Amino acid sequence: MSVEAVVKQVDGDALEAAIKGDKLLVCDFFATWCGPCKSLAPKLDAMAKENEKVIFVKLDVDECQDVAEKYRVTAMPTLIVFKNGCEIGHVVGANEAGIRELIQANA
Repeated sequence: MSVEAVVKQVDGDALEAAIKGDKLLVCDFFATWCGPCKSLAPKLDAMAKENEKVIFVKLDVDECQDVAEKYRVTAMPTLIVFKNGCEIGHVVGANEAGIRELIQANA
């Protein structure tokens, strides 16, 4: 039995629209072939359930290379946190503690 994913996959247009919102937004820049990305996914789903006021999305860097380049993503996973239309922090790698810390500091 699999658990339904909570973190919604978006494309570049949907990401840009979400960034403009006033809620804290966490975007996971991932790749389907990336082992650490796969291990981080259920942890992000859990964080999304714990932080209902935070929006969690993920973007496939292979499908949206232009967006990944725009945000200077060079390693996966990279998580970028946005608030009020601005990038306020990022975590490179499957660093769950770092992600939680960034969310707590800005939520």
